[in-house]
Amino acid sequence: MAGVYGDYFLDVAFKASRLALEIDGWEFHRDRFESDHRKHADLASSGWTVVPITWRMLTDGGLFVDLVRRALAMARHRG
Repeated sequence: MAGVYGDYFLDVAFKASRLALEIDGWEFHRDRFESDHRKHADLASSGWTVVPITWRMLTDGGLFVDLVRRALAMARHRG
């Protein structure tokens, strides 16, 4: 469910809910701190909810599933 919004590639996008999950692993993102934060700020100021996910959070299936469920529930409540 990756997607594109404007000039941004979103790791996981629930477009109807305007919810983006951004997976930020240290190995790939350590040099992208500024650009990642700019991306998140641009998305948030456009009405998106951005949930940052670390590799460790992603591999903890119970935690990841819980975060996604809660974020989708909040997005539905907002909508």
